[in-house]
Amino acid sequence: GERRAARMPLRTRVRGAREGWSPSGRPSEKLCRGTAGRRPIALASRRSQDGRFDDTATSSSTLDSGAREAPGLLEVGRSAAATALMAAALLAGPSWAHAEDVAPTAPQLFEKSCAGCHSGGGNVLAAGKTLKIDDLRRNDVATIEELYRVVYFGKNKMPGFGADCKPAGQCTFAARLSDDDVSQLAAFVLEKAEDGW
Repeated sequence: GERRAARMPLRTRVRGAREGWSPSGRPSEKLCRGTAGRRPIALASRRSQDGRFDDTATSSSTLDSGAREAPGLLEVGRSAAATALMAAALLAGPSWAHAEDVAPTAPQLFEKSCAGCHSGGGNVLAAGKTLKIDDLRRNDVATIEELYRVVYFGKNKMPGFGADCKPAGQCTFAARLSDDDVSQLAAFVLEKAEDGW
């Protein structure tokens, strides 16, 4: 017990003593008693390699319903679980090395580049220039080719998003879109307009 206590960091030893843990890593007598004179509870605890308490071995069936749990024990278990979840999420998430290989879909492109002004097919800058089919027909942009031209080069207040958009003052300062992306967007907008958004 004393050798184990000597290997524990001082902070852990002080915290453990303050919370009722003995230097051997076992719960002290005051934590093993249930409240209001109930029978003692069995807390099976283990110490991980870094000297922290691990509550994974605590059997819920051995706890009285009115018994107190060891303060700090669940905190360490929760922080260990949170660390494990974050590590799993990082490992399971998309690899940054292959992120460029996955092409965004037309709805994703629309959300990223167009929805700021054209959410739901509307237009926050010019009321008569929405992406509704009637407005597209009235403004002579109800074809994929015309929509492509407007998205690529821009028109009036709308900036162009094409990779080779010129003049620079008519083009967006945001990330530019490839020819394929602009084609996808034009087809997506026309399809949504015909469906009534």
